[in-house]
Amino acid sequence: MKPRVFFQQTVLSRSILLGLLGECLSLASLEAAKLEISSFSNGGYLEASTTQLVCDLEPVTGVYQEGTTVMRSGSSGQVYDIDTLVIPSGFEVNDDSYVQIAATATNTDGTDYSVTADATWSSASPEVSTINKGILTPSGVFEDTPVSVQAVYRDLVALGTVTILDVDLDNYITSPYNFAGDGIPDSWQLAYFKEGSGYASPQASPSLDGRVNYFKYALVLNPVRYESGSVIQTSSVTVDNEDYLLIIYTKPANVLSSIAYQASFGDDPTASTNSSSGVLHNEVDNGDDVTVQWRDTVPLSSPRFAVLDVAYTDPTR
Repeated sequence: MKPRVFFQQTVLSRSILLGLLGECLSLASLEAAKLEISSFSNGGYLEASTTQLVCDLEPVTGVYQEGTTVMRSGSSGQVYDIDTLVIPSGFEVNDDSYVQIAATATNTDGTDYSVTADATWSSASPEVSTINKGILTPSGVFEDTPVSVQAVYRDLVALGTVTILDVDLDNYITSPYNFAGDGIPDSWQLAYFKEGSGYASPQASPSLDGRVNYFKYALVLNPVRYESGSVIQTSSVTVDNEDYLLIIYTKPANVLSSIAYQASFGDDPTASTNSSSGVLHNEVDNGDDVTVQWRDTVPLSSPRFAVLDVAYTDPTR
C-alpha cells in the first residue's frame, strides 16, 4: 500500500510508521520518529536517531545515507523526487573526434547528482553516429553543423545542442557516389552537385570541356561551366635590373594534400621537360583563395615559356 499525501509533520507510533512504510523493514526502535510526507506520490522524509531502513524491492539510486535516514528517487519509501533534468548546450566537437556530455538530475530539496551513465541518449541528426553514456561520436560533416541531442531519465527529458566542426574536409559519406575520402573537399562538391552524384567525382568532367573536377577545384573554377581559354596568366617582373617571366594562378586557401602544383619554365616549348622550376615570387591572400606568382630564374633576354602542372593523387588507391 502506498502512503497517502500529507503536508504536516506527525509524530508516529511504531505501528503507524510501519504501516506507512510497509515496503521497508525497521531494524531498530522507532521512538521519537518523525515523518514528513511530500506532495509527491510515495514521497516523504524520515528521521530517527536509532532508525535504519532496509528496502529490498528496488535499488536505491541517487543518494542514500544511514544514521539520519535520507533516501532519494527510486528507493522504496522514497524521500525526495527529481525536479529537473539538465544537459548543457554549446558544446563543440571536431568531426574526427568525440565529446562527453553530462546529464544532471536535481531533486526537490536542491541536491543534484549525475545520471549521465543511466540516461537514455539519442539524436535525430544523421550527423551524429552514436551517443553512448553521454559520449557523442559524430559522423562526417561538410560544414560546421549544430545538432540536437536528448537525454531521458525516468519521466524527464532534457534537450541540448552540440556543434560539430568540419575539420576533416573530405569525410562526408554519401550514396551512391561517396564524397568521403576522394581527395576533393565535400563542401566544394556540394556547392555544385547533389549528394551522391557521380558528376562530383574528381575524374568527371560534367562541363565536357576536358578539364576534370580535381583540376577545376585546384584552380578555383566552376566545374559545370565550359572553359575554353587559358586558366593561368603570365606577366613579367624586374629584379636587380633584370626582367623575369611570371606565371600567375589562383588556388584554394586550404587546398587538400591530394593536389600538387608545379610551375616550370624553359626556352624550348617542344622539350619534354622544362629546364627550371622557378621560385615563389609572391602570394596574395584573398580570403577563400590565394593568388600565387612563380618567377623564372632565367632573365627574359631570350624567349621563355611557362607551364603549370596540376597533379592529383587519388587517396582511394
